[in-house]
Formats: sequence, structure tokens, C-alpha cells
Amino acid sequence: MTTYLISAVFTKVVRYSYDADVPTDKIRSLVPTLEAFIDCECNQEKTAKKLGVHKNTIAYRLRQFTELTGADLSDPHEILQIKIGIMSYHYSRD
Repeated sequence: MTTYLISAVFTKVVRYSYDADVPTDKIRSLVPTLEAFIDCECNQEKTAKKLGVHKNTIAYRLRQFTELTGADLSDPHEILQIKIGIMSYHYSRD
């Protein structure tokens, strides 16, 4: 059951990375943006300052993620699943 959950979350976070229609730069920017967003307590302004980009850039990237995954970034349970997915993403790259 736990393996299934982690696999499902991991897939939610990175499934777009295997889509040939998604540019590599989008893949590179989205995961760090999600990670920073979660680290900044889901505050878009703090995330923008941390990453050195405009807050509209953060809003756009988060919107892309929700469109690709269907995730609800206002749901604490979804945020936890995404955090686990990001951790899995980093673990799989090591």
C-alpha cells in the first residue's frame, strides 16, 4: 500500500517529464518551484522572492502544475502528497 501511494504521488509530480510535448526547461523549472512553494508555506510572494522571479511567474508555474496533474494546491493533504513526490523525485535521481 505504501509503495503504491508513493508511486502514485511520484507519478503525479513528474509524469509530465515523460511527455514528449513538454519542453525540458518547463520540467527543470516546475519541480524546484513546487519545492520552494512548499518550503515557503505555500505563499506565492515568498516563493517569488526566494527564487528571484516575479510573483506572476510563480502563479503561472503553479497553474501549469495544476493543469498537468489536477492537484489542488490549497489542500494540505495534496501538499503533503506533492512533498512526498518531490522527495521521491530527488531520491530517484540519486
